Amino acid sequence: MEFSVHNLQKIKTGVHAVQLFLMLVTWIMDIVVFNKASIGSNVGWHFGLCFLTLIPIVFLTMTPRFPRTRKFANPYALAGVDLLFAILWLSAFASVTNWNAKGNCGKACGVSKGVSGVSFIIWYANLLV
Repeated sequence: MEFSVHNLQKIKTGVHAVQLFLMLVTWIMDIVVFNKASIGSNVGWHFGLCFLTLIPIVFLTMTPRFPRTRKFANPYALAGVDLLFAILWLSAFASVTNWNAKGNCGKACGVSKGVSGVSFIIWYANLLV
């Protein structure tokens, strides 16, 4: 299977756009969990990571796009940011899953398991890019 290297940035931007949409979905789901269950630091870490990831998403998608910012789009820096946030999303996915396994979810177990599942997809998308 061959693909044009010129389309790689468009594919990467599309994957990050899907990640951004999924982070918005999990952020809303976290708010539902906060309303129905006791708030733990595990779910709080996931909620905070949704906000923290906005900055690198902007860096990863917009830096290579504009001529004045291309000097900051070092491939090693982009790969490093992707790897760092893949590790952080793995920790958020694992913390929410652990919180569910302990039975702390109360009435929000279904929504919290959904948060865990969508977080897994976000983590996997970080590995793809």
